[in-house]
Amino acid sequence: MKKKPDQQADFESNLVKLEAIISSIDQPDISIENLLKQYEEGVKLLDQCKKTLNFAQNKIEELQSIMIEKEAAS
Repeated sequence: MKKKPDQQADFESNLVKLEAIISSIDQPDISIENLLKQYEEGVKLLDQCKKTLNFAQNKIEELQSIMIEKEAAS
């Protein structure tokens, strides 16, 4: 997976959208149709956030591995 230049901005934007969805579905007067629509959008945003976090975790592990190899070589 290649990193997009604006991946951090996308992640933060998705978190803001998720927070708005959570606030929206917490309202007692939300219709079931809107609730389902919001929930579906939230699931998609959550999946995108998980992918971004997995990418970051893999990158960190890769960098740590490189550091360990360099330390072992010296």
